[in-house]
Amino acid sequence: MTYVTAVSANVMDDPGFLQSVREAPPSVLHLGHVLPLNSVFGPTADYSGFKPELVPVETIRQRRNRIRTFIHELHAAGVQRVVCYINPAIIGGDHTSRQGFWSFYDHWDDYASLGIGGKPSRDPIRWMQRERQSFGAWAPEPNYPLWLYRPCVNEPAWSRYHEAVVRLVAECGYDGVFVDDCIVECHHDECARRFAEFLKRRYRGKHAEALLGDDHSMGAIQPLWQGDAQGTFRDAATHLFWQESMRNYLDRIQAAAHAHNLEFIAVANWGAISRVRGAAGRAQSGKDIEVWKPATQWVMFEEAHPSGLFGADVPFGYSLQYNQSLMLGIRPVVHGYAATPQQIDLGFAECAAGGGGAFVQPDMQHPEIRRKWRNFFEANGDVLERFSLVAPVGLVLAYDELRYNNKEHLRQALATAQELYSAHIPFAALSKSHLVASALRAYRVLIVPNVKYMEEHHIGAITEFVKNGGKLLTAGDCAMFDYSVNERDAKHRRILHDAAAQNASGTLHVSSLEELVSRQALDSIAALDILDPGEFAKRAGEIVAETKNAREPAPLQTALTKLAGEDLSVTASAPGIRTVVYERLGRKQGALTVHAVRYAVSVTGESVSAHSPAPLRVAVPVPPGWKPQSASVRSPDNPEIAIAIAFKGKAAHCTIPPFDVYSLLVVRLSRRESSPQ
Repeated sequence: MTYVTAVSANVMDDPGFLQSVREAPPSVLHLGHVLPLNSVFGPTADYSGFKPELVPVETIRQRRNRIRTFIHELHAAGVQRVVCYINPAIIGGDHTSRQGFWSFYDHWDDYASLGIGGKPSRDPIRWMQRERQSFGAWAPEPNYPLWLYRPCVNEPAWSRYHEAVVRLVAECGYDGVFVDDCIVECHHDECARRFAEFLKRRYRGKHAEALLGDDHSMGAIQPLWQGDAQGTFRDAATHLFWQESMRNYLDRIQAAAHAHNLEFIAVANWGAISRVRGAAGRAQSGKDIEVWKPATQWVMFEEAHPSGLFGADVPFGYSLQYNQSLMLGIRPVVHGYAATPQQIDLGFAECAAGGGGAFVQPDMQHPEIRRKWRNFFEANGDVLERFSLVAPVGLVLAYDELRYNNKEHLRQALATAQELYSAHIPFAALSKSHLVASALRAYRVLIVPNVKYMEEHHIGAITEFVKNGGKLLTAGDCAMFDYSVNERDAKHRRILHDAAAQNASGTLHVSSLEELVSRQALDSIAALDILDPGEFAKRAGEIVAETKNAREPAPLQTALTKLAGEDLSVTASAPGIRTVVYERLGRKQGALTVHAVRYAVSVTGESVSAHSPAPLRVAVPVPPGWKPQSASVRSPDNPEIAIAIAFKGKAAHCTIPPFDVYSLLVVRLSRRESSPQ
């Protein structure tokens, strides 16, 4: 899906903007503060909030009608969904001089006819998050004369105001809102009251009650994590409370909009999910995809760097964001700030290989690329939609471990994912919700990297998986604690390894996946926390130079081959390329697809590659009971062509012709006829 951000405040007054949309309409167009009531400042004199003077209620009504006309024109131009910007984590104004939002508050009843309710009894200065540390208050500056404060979504008055804002947005004909920041790190009185209720409702076990006693105070915003069970439990519970608080806010604003549009969406900004330090901070400030899922199925991953190459042949990208989201039933919106034509083309190629989601262009530039990819997406639904990942390997990627500050799990899991992509071993990113016996039957090998916090049913599912012949690779101190930080004794925590030992050839335990994962993968994951583009590119080059003589194949690939009894990769070494495999099986007909993405641009935008386009030989496992009928390849740049196919052993063997950025292999299948009795 194509997705463009156009956040300028004057898009409605720009005569060229609508024409640029008509030239190459995106599937989703993401506008800025083009809404009747500004979510940060209130009824301001312009759409940006940079002119925070109040305007009369009649002006807001006229603005609503004008926006409605503009949204209609955008839909007529070919845009499927139009969303605008809101932010529940900031208020703009000055509480002493009563400017900005405070001026609006003082004149609240003048705007009551807009459906905002009666004037709240508490002054907005009492709505603020107490002790919040992410994105501190912004001081006035010459071009922006007001402060930005940090309100809390658990404050009833602030939440009700945002419900009114979003209801007015829906009345304008918008299809959704983009919800930025999504930060909750709060100890203010309303949060403290709700947290005590949350603890009583959520944690009823004897161990949890013993840890808490009568003390229902909240955990720290930035815990010391010194290993104290009571402190760790309280801090983890606090992080979950903040995550649920943001989910409840998302649920409330969408409910307000659904009275006008049942398909109204909220695109919630998770931020960077691939950076260990950044991801940990976000998980501890209100963000969790699975917790949010009941309220929104659209999540933006705003990453720090565009996809591209480390050096001349080591891909770096965001395939994992699509993989994880697909497994969770979430629609990912991936924003890596791609700027050059090559980066944009590559971003759309990753999106095509992702199994569903959207890639973000940060402006309306390069309409020819956007038009090409939207045409491809819409013309090839028969081979892009309703497919499932083909994944002999399940990799546990549990972001809830970050509530307990288990960053080591994430570091090892992300590096392992990168290594699996490099080895072309298909895998699925699994959360703990997938650790049930029925779901694990789909995998031949399960990788559990240092997952310290597990409940008994997780252990039981993995135990059954192994007893049924599944292969298990564990690393570190798995299942050391339950969710209430109740430490298991050494004998109990070894249950996974002891169960696996019953099938001696099907288990491997290492103290850390550093023993199996390349130094290059580990170092590249660490480099992602370098936010400066120049410093990041410099470090990426250093990593490639330092590890150019790495062993091949990597120890992880060798270990998985030994566990599975065969090589699980779909192609031999293919530097600079990533592959993703899907299947769709009907009653009599089916298909396998292999998406091949070639990385030929650096993370800084230069066209570089140590390898020219070359044929790509793949061997795709064919499901039991099926046989391949034909094969073809297609791409946005070339029409579909038939290619030769050979069925050897259990796999369909094909050679994908050379391609520049992306190629899609389609293998048509038919069900084998039953043998006569």
